[in-house]
Amino acid sequence: MFVTEFRRNLIHRAFLISGLAVYLLAAIFLWFSRELPNVYLSEGIIIVILGLIHSAYLMGISPDDSGLKRVEQRFEVHICIHIVIVFGLVSVTGGATSPFKMYLPFAVTLVSYAFGNIFSAISVVGIMSAYSLLTFATGDRVMLRILLPHLSFFAIAAWLGYYLARIQHQAGMHVTKTLLNLEDAVAAEQAFHEAGKALVSNIGLAETLQIILNYAIKLVDGFSGCIGTWDAQKGKGTYAAISGLQALQGQSFDAQTGVFGRVATTAEPMLVEDYSTCPYRLELLAEYQLGSLIAIPLQLGDQLLGVLGIFNRPGDQPFGQQHLLLLQTFADLAASAINRANLYQEVSTKSEQLAALLKISQQIACSLDQNEILQTVLNTAVKHSLAQDGFICLISEDGTQIQKVAMANPQAQTPHNLPVSLGDNPILAQLINSKEMIELTISEDSEPPNCLRGLKAKNVIMVPLIGREQVMGALVCGKDSDEDFDQSAKDFLVQLALSAAIAIDNARLYQRIHMLAICDPLTGLFNRRLLFKDLEREVKLCLRRNSSLTFIMLDIDDFKLYNDLHGHQAGDFILRSFAEILRNELRETDLIYRYGGEEFCVILSGIGKEEAAGIADRIHAALGKAELGITVSIGLATFPEDSKTIQELISIADSAMYRAKKAGKNNTSV
Repeated sequence: MFVTEFRRNLIHRAFLISGLAVYLLAAIFLWFSRELPNVYLSEGIIIVILGLIHSAYLMGISPDDSGLKRVEQRFEVHICIHIVIVFGLVSVTGGATSPFKMYLPFAVTLVSYAFGNIFSAISVVGIMSAYSLLTFATGDRVMLRILLPHLSFFAIAAWLGYYLARIQHQAGMHVTKTLLNLEDAVAAEQAFHEAGKALVSNIGLAETLQIILNYAIKLVDGFSGCIGTWDAQKGKGTYAAISGLQALQGQSFDAQTGVFGRVATTAEPMLVEDYSTCPYRLELLAEYQLGSLIAIPLQLGDQLLGVLGIFNRPGDQPFGQQHLLLLQTFADLAASAINRANLYQEVSTKSEQLAALLKISQQIACSLDQNEILQTVLNTAVKHSLAQDGFICLISEDGTQIQKVAMANPQAQTPHNLPVSLGDNPILAQLINSKEMIELTISEDSEPPNCLRGLKAKNVIMVPLIGREQVMGALVCGKDSDEDFDQSAKDFLVQLALSAAIAIDNARLYQRIHMLAICDPLTGLFNRRLLFKDLEREVKLCLRRNSSLTFIMLDIDDFKLYNDLHGHQAGDFILRSFAEILRNELRETDLIYRYGGEEFCVILSGIGKEEAAGIADRIHAALGKAELGITVSIGLATFPEDSKTIQELISIADSAMYRAKKAGKNNTSV
């Protein structure tokens, strides 16, 4: 358009200037040649006046005037008028001998140059016809003789104008194409600039992928599209960013699936003119009206990060090589942005995991409550591994049973949280023997192992809890989807399992130290350090419940003499045996203590004096059946019947026990 307007303006000015010159010269020639026989003054003056009027009309339109556009739209009419006026001037100023006849080939050349084939032919045919009619009408023999050379000359001039027009047309097409390419390049550069700014300000992977997709669609004037991320280790990808193709939401693809799988396998771009005829089309997209498709691999060096696919509508112009080249260039920017987002996500994940490990370590250092710590460890494991369920199980000290001690979804796993035999769980036995992480895939048709029943998961990872070179249990996490645990999650769970093992070790060590502090190492019974604290608690409960409590003091008769006769090892055996008899004859809720030496005491919560006396008799009978060669004296005191305070209660029971000894031993005093 620009070239055509420029050329027409140029021809317009050429005709205007040359026409004015010819008309003025014709007026002068007519005046001085008015006496010649072949010069017609009056007709010539009329033609000159018409020419000047036409030129004045053209001169009255400035290039900036809006009317110029209307004149240029009908420019061919003005040129024809101009040629007719000049031809008439030639006819009245001497015909074949006219000094202005050579202006006609110049006009023919300009007409041909301005309009090419059609108007060139019209002008040449018109002038030839006019010359022929003029010649035969006047019978001018001179003109008849030069008619053929004149016509040939006009034809040559017309051909020259057409040739120039053709060259100009080709040059104009090249300039126009260059300008269009320049416009596309400017638009592409602007889109690249905008995309670059948007990608720099967004570092999240999901946001980055969506920005890339939106700008790619805009860049090639597409309609819809998607980006699939690719995992080379698994050999499959996931549709991660989608625009207008919601059927792909949450879907995955592999090397055998669709155009994306094909591009991911070959790492070569694909240009599909009509997606409906593509052999790699997806049934998932059958409901959509899709035209052509460009699929580009997103690569960073030799690493395939994903595939970008853009569709247009069926009625649109199909994508071409220029769109393919444009998207390939854009793919380099996109791949760099995706890699940056992946690195940021990896660093963020590592940072969050390290922060979680630090927090767990701090909690381990501040707390010795094993169950509380393990529940925190499990919650952290499930959260940062992107699992949906999980549990922590511990192996009993004798290595025969295993029990879940922390569960992410305890209601979902009940009643599968009871102790189970380790022999019935070969997968756990394998974990203990190998001391290595185990990954499992549980299909809907298969029966899960005993230890995993109640766990909502398709993919399971089991990490051993190793403390002091011994497997103490397992940290188990599960995903209720086909998605596997990535390497980052596996590494995190291994580190977390080490922290959990330290917590278990610390808790067990604390428990052992605590038991040594409150238990008698010989008999395993509580010692008197704990007696007063427990007795105070039980008295408060009795007052709250309005019930009774009986305190029993027991002393092995003549134990010093037994030691002197049989030795201390035999004495220790007697003490351990008597402690075992007390455990067997009393309830699990009854509290038994070694008070000191050969003295023992028992707290019978909720038991009155009469019922306590029956229990004392049962102890005497059991001791006789054991045939240990010893007897015991027992004293009882009941709260609040006998005493209102703890110290008084102990003193009364102790006094009753000594009365039993004085009464002959091997009996009970109340």
